[in-house]
Amino acid sequence: MKKYGYTLLELIISMAIMAIIGGVLIGFFSASFRILNSETNRSSLRITIESAMAQFENDLIPAKLVNSMGASSINFWTDMDYDSTQDSNEVFSYSLSNGNLVRTVAGVSKNILYGVTGFNLSYDSAQAASVHLVSLTLTATSGTDSLTVKDQIMLRNNTN
Repeated sequence: MKKYGYTLLELIISMAIMAIIGGVLIGFFSASFRILNSETNRSSLRITIESAMAQFENDLIPAKLVNSMGASSINFWTDMDYDSTQDSNEVFSYSLSNGNLVRTVAGVSKNILYGVTGFNLSYDSAQAASVHLVSLTLTATSGTDSLTVKDQIMLRNNTN
């Protein structure tokens, strides 16, 4: 007599093999999605930091004069209308406040970067009016990711 079909033991063994293969695949895809999510967060953090750095550089490079400076703050004048007068909308300040990088122009403050754990500035001169080069180290975190960016910015229009 010919035997058709599968025995119960064969079905149980095949189901166990499929469960093992399924578990391995789920683990693989789960790890892949965790890595993708982590890299997406890290990329988003980098883009956010680079955007804040670009704004800082665009404001500082044409600066005519550094009014005051500190290890985590700077106040400077950019003569945007070329009249050699410090108008309120031409005075910029950057500082660290409650874990945020704050940009202030004409008395209006705006957080341009959140999650800042370090904003360190150093200068090529101890006198604010003689500063020509600003070195910046900026560290920000998002979730478990942390990123540090360093840059040096040469003031183009400071003639002192």
